[in-house]
Amino acid sequence: MGNSSSQTKEMPPRPPVATGKIRICVAGFGLSHHTNRAGKIARVIAATLPGEFETWFFFNSKLYRDGMEGGNGVLGIVKKELPSEQQTQFTAHKTSPFVWLEMPDGEKKALGGRDKFAEWAKERFAGNDAILKVDKLKAEERVTKETAHRLVMVKLYN
Repeated sequence: MGNSSSQTKEMPPRPPVATGKIRICVAGFGLSHHTNRAGKIARVIAATLPGEFETWFFFNSKLYRDGMEGGNGVLGIVKKELPSEQQTQFTAHKTSPFVWLEMPDGEKKALGGRDKFAEWAKERFAGNDAILKVDKLKAEERVTKETAHRLVMVKLYN
């Protein structure tokens, strides 16, 4: 579902969420590695659990932050749809992407950027390797700068 065309001049409508499903929404810049990674995680979740999740995307570099509704972009429009406490929580979020969940009853739950979305997915799908291997959500597969530095030092001095 959704629209990823950079030629779109307005945010495509989001139809009602299917009964019994949660919609993962990802909006962001048309060209962004973080937005691409968030989209990839969302697609794998929906493909792995199609009875529970669906997706909606909007990728447009110009219209994400501005260019619509009095200078507001999709990000501003979506934030206005959130409950007031989430609007306050995400006031400072201006980066791409922005990820939120839409429930069948109309409730919306903002997750934030790709990093927070990945944290949510890692926690929510802790036992599902098909989802965890996307974006290397499994902790043991990550090589941090610190561990890489230790590996290099061990090789140099051994």
